[in-house]
Amino acid sequence: MNSHFKIFIPFYNVENWIARTVRSVKGQDYKNFECILVNDMSTDKSLEILEKEIANDNRFKVICNAEKRYVIENMYTAFDLCKPNKENIVVVLDGDDWFSRRNILSTLKETYDRENCWFTYGSYVEFPSMTVGKFAKQIPQEVIQSNSIRQYPWVTGHLQTFKYGLWESIDREKSFKEPTTPDKEYHFMYGWDLAWVIPLVELAGERAHYVSDILYVYNRENPLNCDKIKHQQQLLTEQTVRGMEKYEPLESL
Repeated sequence: MNSHFKIFIPFYNVENWIARTVRSVKGQDYKNFECILVNDMSTDKSLEILEKEIANDNRFKVICNAEKRYVIENMYTAFDLCKPNKENIVVVLDGDDWFSRRNILSTLKETYDRENCWFTYGSYVEFPSMTVGKFAKQIPQEVIQSNSIRQYPWVTGHLQTFKYGLWESIDREKSFKEPTTPDKEYHFMYGWDLAWVIPLVELAGERAHYVSDILYVYNRENPLNCDKIKHQQQLLTEQTVRGMEKYEPLESL
């Protein structure tokens, strides 16, 4: 199967790392991809550096927000631009992180073809220590079978990828609106990955697949890491998401 990847990169004030992030995408040995980068009102030189890196490579497109939108809204904006079909594979890469090697996309293609999966997660190392991340673990089979992911400790770490048809099955009103701030469009400004990863794992069911190979480098040098500056808000997001109604696994996309 000739898989096509949609790589989504949200970023904010990542001038020290964005070049490395983009180069890790440009250097992939599998070339069938489109990369959408969303600049969420950076105030440093991130955009200037990015534009030099992508130059005239038409596989890369940049969206610059006029107001702060945060990651979930940025994902919808990116999808509206690149218009993925149900079989396209979405890869989420933070703007201060990078792929661990040149064959990440080809590894993912082989995994999706071999496993007939709809969602993949794991594994990553932390930079600069290069130690394996504590959330790079497989969800036990009994948790998948009982659809009890909301009761199980968070382990669904980077690299997270999914077929777009799975994303289309998420109810935006049900899953992405925080009850404490109903005046805004989409929320979960911190800990946003729990808000979409947990529903996707539930919807994928037996078609969620753990990849043990190290695919992702998670940058711990950035002082703006949410767990450093907004940890309490992350915990509140987790509590909210775990209390939401769960999804049942899909039979087809």
